[in-house]
Amino acid sequence: PSWNSLAWATSTEDGRPMEGRRTAIIRALLTNESYRSFFITRFCDLINSEYLPENMIRILNDLSSNIKSEISRHTEKWGRGCLESWMNELEVIKEYVSLRTENVRHHIRSQFESLDSMSTISIDSSIPNACNFELNTIVLNDTSFPWAGIYFNGLPITISVIENPGFKFIGWENTNITDASIAFNLQNDTSLVAIFESTFDPDVDIVINEISYAQSDAFDSGDWIELFNNTNEAVDLSGWILHDGSNNDPFVFPSSTVLDASDYLVIVKDEVKFESVYPNVNNLIGEIDFGLSKQGDLIELFDNDLFLIDVVDYKTESPWPSSEGANSISLMDPKLNNNIGESWISSLTLRGTPGIQNDIINDISNQTLFSQSPLTLFPNPSNNLINIVPNAKGTIYIYNQIGLLVASFNNDGSSLNLDISKYQSGNHFVVFVTSEGLRYTSVFIKE
Repeated sequence: PSWNSLAWATSTEDGRPMEGRRTAIIRALLTNESYRSFFITRFCDLINSEYLPENMIRILNDLSSNIKSEISRHTEKWGRGCLESWMNELEVIKEYVSLRTENVRHHIRSQFESLDSMSTISIDSSIPNACNFELNTIVLNDTSFPWAGIYFNGLPITISVIENPGFKFIGWENTNITDASIAFNLQNDTSLVAIFESTFDPDVDIVINEISYAQSDAFDSGDWIELFNNTNEAVDLSGWILHDGSNNDPFVFPSSTVLDASDYLVIVKDEVKFESVYPNVNNLIGEIDFGLSKQGDLIELFDNDLFLIDVVDYKTESPWPSSEGANSISLMDPKLNNNIGESWISSLTLRGTPGIQNDIINDISNQTLFSQSPLTLFPNPSNNLINIVPNAKGTIYIYNQIGLLVASFNNDGSSLNLDISKYQSGNHFVVFVTSEGLRYTSVFIKE
């Protein structure tokens, strides 16, 4: 781990033929101040991202798991080594990776005399999923926040905000700076929080309401997307456009496509596959030429004037639910911001609910209660405070009596003291989704 490859790559006495000539180009480049600054910054960017020990060890684990089953057969064939010694060598590599980062930072500081101390930059967003950041030469995505990295003092740092659809950048916390791109020379530990406001309109006319991107083998319907008309009037969708993140094969709605008030429309990739799984769903059109990625994708809906109507940039990491095993993810309420994971849930119905009301809303409006709920609610009824005591980890969703989501909490199994003084009087439904995916519903009464 302590091998100084940087010194070797810039040496004039490396013990090889043509000493010095092999390293002449990199040494000449590093005499240029701008390039030298870029070189060091890029080095730090990589150490703080791709070459983090946890990332390298994850890759090593993935690669080793792919060939582990072959090691015994390999050693038997060639008569050398064994699975145990191979596993021991893997641990040696992991130890090397764990120690390498700090050694490399020391090598950089030794190579460039102007470098002295180091500081930590931490970056976060005031609203989850609101943005990505471009930091020097790397992009930090919204699943990595809060993010922190170590850089050398005195070097220039550039940070730019990349807004996600549905959010507007306001400025940087505790400053008067409103520029989305900033540059400064690092001097000490620095914490930056980008402030956003949501531009989500709860009265969007047409809503992306249910998505199926990872079907089970038993119910392979092909990808599909459900739209919901969130108005009291029919909407003509003729000439509207639906596409994914690639924007290569947009789907154009046929003429005379009308979505009635409070009705649903399913856009399918493969009509034959879809109808084999959902023979009773008639409110469908297709076929779309693009597919939905199992690693997350962007879905955008435009009207015939190319005005953006709705957008969902779904992910597969928490807080987004998974479509696998459930066949679809469902929006818990059409008035929720459907571009954040907290507004979605894996469909309660095995095959999803294309073309009809989402099952999570049915579950609430029908007051379907599950026995043996791991939640305790007291006092009940109450007019000010209610204690919610789970005996498992999970997410708690609270709906009012007409099925609208009023609150949600990620919970580690601790008791929750909830202020309900501003809730409307009447029944409220508490849906508890455990970390294992089990769902339970309880009721409390707000007096």
